Amino acid sequence: MRSFILYFFILASSAWAGHFPQPVSTPYICDFLGTLSINGLPAKIGDEVAFVDSDGVYCGVYSIKKAGIYGFVHVYGDDPTTQIDEGARSGEEIKIIIWDSQLKKEYHSDTVIFSPGQLVGNAVPSYIPPKWITEKVFSLNIEKPLKGDMNKNGKIELLDIILLLQIISK
Repeated sequence: MRSFILYFFILASSAWAGHFPQPVSTPYICDFLGTLSINGLPAKIGDEVAFVDSDGVYCGVYSIKKAGIYGFVHVYGDDPTTQIDEGARSGEEIKIIIWDSQLKKEYHSDTVIFSPGQLVGNAVPSYIPPKWITEKVFSLNIEKPLKGDMNKNGKIELLDIILLLQIISK
C-alpha cells in the first residue's frame, strides 16, 4: 500500500512539467486549435502556447506535440459557483503567450500576429483579437515573426533589406 501511495504521489507531482502553470479545469470550456510559428518557422515539439484572461489567470495551456500545430486546447471559463477566478468570462479578450523551449523565451500577445484559421470540423475562424465564448471551437493561427524577415522565410538576408528599402522609399 505504501508503494502505491508513493507511486501515485510521483505521478501526480510530475503530471504537468511544462513552462506555464496548469490551468484549473471547470465545466466551462472554449476550444482553440490552429497553426503556430515562431520566428518564421513551425513551432517545435515542446514549445508551448498559453491562453490568459484579462486578470492574468492561465486558463488554457498546450505543449506542441506535432511541429507547427497546436490544439485542441481547452481554455477554461470562470465557474460562477466558486469564490475564486479560474478562467475567462464570456466575450472576454484572451491574451496569448508563446514559450520557445529552445531559446527559453516567452513572446506575448503584443509581439505576435493572429489570423483566423480555416473551418475545420466544428471549428470556426476565431475573432481577432481572440475572445473566450463558452462551448465554441475556434481556429486561430498564431505567428511570432522574426524581426526584419520581410519575406517571411525564417531568415534575415539581403533580400529582406531590399524589400525594407522599397517600403521606406514609397
